[in-house]
Amino acid sequence: DGRGPAPRAFVKEIEIAAPVADAYALWTDAEAWQRLMGPDSRAHIDLEIGGRYEWLFHGQVGSNGCQVLGYIPGPLVSFTWNAPPTL
Repeated sequence: DGRGPAPRAFVKEIEIAAPVADAYALWTDAEAWQRLMGPDSRAHIDLEIGGRYEWLFHGQVGSNGCQVLGYIPGPLVSFTWNAPPTL
């Protein structure tokens, strides 16, 4: 309709040699993510539509203000992304 900037998208697909439940937990459970990334990293993941989806690297926010767009327990999670927040 010509209003506002054109939406941007980035799609990346990879295959991970891990059980689906384990891979899903790493993307949707803050504690699982923190165990993977180490003690200097934190995550705030509120798994609900519009919930927070923020990763902190070495004490600094890496994805300020990102949100969960949608999810299906087990196979899918979709979220906004802006890491680093200046982008």
